[in-house]
Amino acid sequence: MKNLLFTLALTLLPTFASAQIPAPLLPSGQPALMPFVPLAFAPLPPPAVWVGGNPGFALASFAPPPVPMGMPTFLIIGFALAPPVPLAPPLVFPAFGVGMLTNLAPIVIPAGPSGPGPGPVVPFPIPPTFGPIPLLSVHTLVFTPGGLMLTGALGLTI
Repeated sequence: MKNLLFTLALTLLPTFASAQIPAPLLPSGQPALMPFVPLAFAPLPPPAVWVGGNPGFALASFAPPPVPMGMPTFLIIGFALAPPVPLAPPLVFPAFGVGMLTNLAPIVIPAGPSGPGPGPVVPFPIPPTFGPIPLLSVHTLVFTPGGLMLTGALGLTI
């Protein structure tokens, strides 16, 4: 047991990069909304997530103006696609251009209304992965009467 704890401590010491928060994925979302990506909270270094998971990890949608306030938002999470899938109007809101979807969204989570700040924090606990998993991406999807709005994507490296 002592050797396991010592090995785990040595493994974790040099890891300063967060497990869950790399840079935004480009290209992604619609051009006018590409700078806005979902927010992530409570990241841990990759080896810690591989061994023990991250029960405290959470996400929040982020769809500030020019997205109309009060529209329903959803976090869409899935394995990152290369290349992204283009979504053209009228499926997406025409004024913001063609959307670039980076995943096929096997997980869809309601994330509150759009507004000037982030939406409510949505728990997204990560179980132990026992090693690296392929890159995930998260978009905020907004439903409006004129069509869907798609923000830029946040990559999740675990």
